[in-house]
Amino acid sequence: MGLKVPVKVIKLIINENNIKIKQEYTPKLFDGKMIVFRVPEMYRDPNLGWSNFVLKGIVSYDVSVSAIVSKDVILDSYIKSVAGKLKRHL
Repeated sequence: MGLKVPVKVIKLIINENNIKIKQEYTPKLFDGKMIVFRVPEMYRDPNLGWSNFVLKGIVSYDVSVSAIVSKDVILDSYIKSVAGKLKRHL
């Protein structure tokens, strides 16, 4: 159970990290297909900003922020759900 981290705090930490990464890294074109998992409450863009770098399309799946904050993402049932989504693309 434990304390819940407010979404605003999570966004702030991620945004600070993203700024630092953006300053230090220039992505190259990827000649393939990408699968992304995103938290819609944190990212409006379903492709997480990769649209201009992925040549063969992006498949985006939403992950609930509550699953991450509550640590449900480490439960076997949740892992099987994500694995099933990934398996469709292998």
